[in-house]
Amino acid sequence: MDSSWRPERTVSCPYCGEPFLLIVDTDCAEADYVEDCPVCCAPIEVAVRWPLGAEEPELALRRGDE
Repeated sequence: MDSSWRPERTVSCPYCGEPFLLIVDTDCAEADYVEDCPVCCAPIEVAVRWPLGAEEPELALRRGDE
C-alpha cells in the first residue's frame, strides 16, 4: 500500500443521488469516516478497505440513518 496515493473517485450520494468527486482517505488499510455531501450536505458514512495485494481500495458509502 502506498500511503501517498490519494485516489479521487466519482461517487453518488446515497441521500440525493447526485454524483460528486470524493478524495478517498487511504492513509491506512482500513478507514471509516464521515464525509458531507457537497450537494445536499447530508452526512455520508465512508468505509475504505484495502485488501492485501489489491491495487486499489474497496469503497462503500452508506447513509448515516440506515
